[in-house]
Amino acid sequence: MFTVDKYLEYLGYAQRPAPTLRTLRDVHRRHLSRVQYDTLHALRLNPDNMADMDLDDTFDNVVLGEQGGMCLQLNTLFDRLLTGLGFRATVVAGGTWIPGNVFYPDPEHMLMLVDVDGAQWLADVGHAGVSFVEPLRFAPGVQQQDGCEFQLLRQDGYHVLQTRTKGRDWRMTFRFTTRPRTPKDWDGVGEGQGPGVLASVRRRRRAVPGGQVTLTKNLFTVVEDGVEQTRLLRDPADERHVIDTYWEGRA
Repeated sequence: MFTVDKYLEYLGYAQRPAPTLRTLRDVHRRHLSRVQYDTLHALRLNPDNMADMDLDDTFDNVVLGEQGGMCLQLNTLFDRLLTGLGFRATVVAGGTWIPGNVFYPDPEHMLMLVDVDGAQWLADVGHAGVSFVEPLRFAPGVQQQDGCEFQLLRQDGYHVLQTRTKGRDWRMTFRFTTRPRTPKDWDGVGEGQGPGVLASVRRRRRAVPGGQVTLTKNLFTVVEDGVEQTRLLRDPADERHVIDTYWEGRA
């Protein structure tokens, strides 16, 4: 059953923190470290509306059950946590960039804007690829985290997030609008095939000290201090070691 106190206990808090920017940064990073992105249980999602979910059941499985989840599950839960802590958060949406230089149709990806001390911050604990691990200020200009760079651009009526690791070019991550969203906006998205599409390829991500790791099937990417390294895990023993080290062997 969802409670803010149970959530905070799982994330390692002994008491409720105040709704400050420092708390927002800390709880965002902790969430990405403790609650993994994982498409394994995508078929739990409602095929008619993947944003329509039972909050208690989702919390018990994704967080307390340590199964992880996808963006709609993770960011729905995170939004409720932030609201419970006293933050003012607005759920927004857009589309993830995919190879071929196109974005998924909007709405697909869920994220949120959080108001703190007169400024807005972009929060997202449910992206599958390399992205930010602490909230980004919703403003133009390059921002740095763990050696990586991020910037928000305007394109075709959307805000577009670009990401750059050391020695590499800027890449598209996702785009979004600031229009407030409710679960109803995801009615019919994926035409009933969304959960099956998500479950067709196993994708995982979590934050680690100084960076983040992702695993798509057996393609493993680690980013530490902004340096990105990717390799194909051909040896089953090597793959098992990576999974045990970053996912199933830890919480």
